[in-house]
Amino acid sequence: MKSIPGIHYSLSCFVMIKNIIFKSSVNKDIEEKTEEYFLQSGFDLKEKKEGFLKFSHRASLLSSWTLDPLKWDSEIIVTFQGYEVSADFTIDSNGQMNTTEEENTWNKFIENYRRFLINNIDFKEENRRELKKARKSGLGYILCAAGGAVAGGIISFALARFTGIKEISYLGIPVLVSVFLSYRIKCNRNKKAITDNE
Repeated sequence: MKSIPGIHYSLSCFVMIKNIIFKSSVNKDIEEKTEEYFLQSGFDLKEKKEGFLKFSHRASLLSSWTLDPLKWDSEIIVTFQGYEVSADFTIDSNGQMNTTEEENTWNKFIENYRRFLINNIDFKEENRRELKKARKSGLGYILCAAGGAVAGGIISFALARFTGIKEISYLGIPVLVSVFLSYRIKCNRNKKAITDNE
C-alpha cells in the first residue's frame, strides 16, 4: 500500500486508524475552520476545549448498507499546539466491504482537511467527487453480489437436484456471494497496488 505523505494509516480488526500532523501557516481561526470543515461534512461536535475538538458520526442500523463511507461510525480528535495540528481518525469499518475506493474517500477527506486549513481550498466539491466515485464503486460491488447470488442459486439448485441433498441449496448463495465480492475486492486492491508502485 502506497503511503500518502502526512497520513499515517493502520488497519486492525475492523477499525481503520488514520493520523495526520501538519503545520498551518496561520493559527488564527484554525479551530473555527476545523469546526466548519467537520460540521459541514456531517459530523457532530461532541467536545470542545481550548486546543481540543472531538467530532463523531454514530452509525445507524442502516450504516452497513450506506454507500457513503463518511457515514460510518467514526471519531475524530483534533488537537492544536500553536501552529501544529494533529488529527486522529478512528473509523469503524465493521460490517462494511472496506474497499479501495472507500479507503481513498477517507484519505482524500483527510487530505482536503489539511488543504482547507493551509490553502483555504473549497473542499466541498472535491469531497463530493470522491463520494460519487465511492458510491459508483459500491453499486458495482452490489451488482457483483447479485451476480454471485444468481450463480449461487443456479449451482446450488442444480447440485441439490443432482445429489438429492436440499441443504446444499442453503449454502450456495451466501458462499458464492462472498466468493464474488472477495475476488472483486482483492482484484481492485491488487490493481491499486500495481498503480501505486508505478
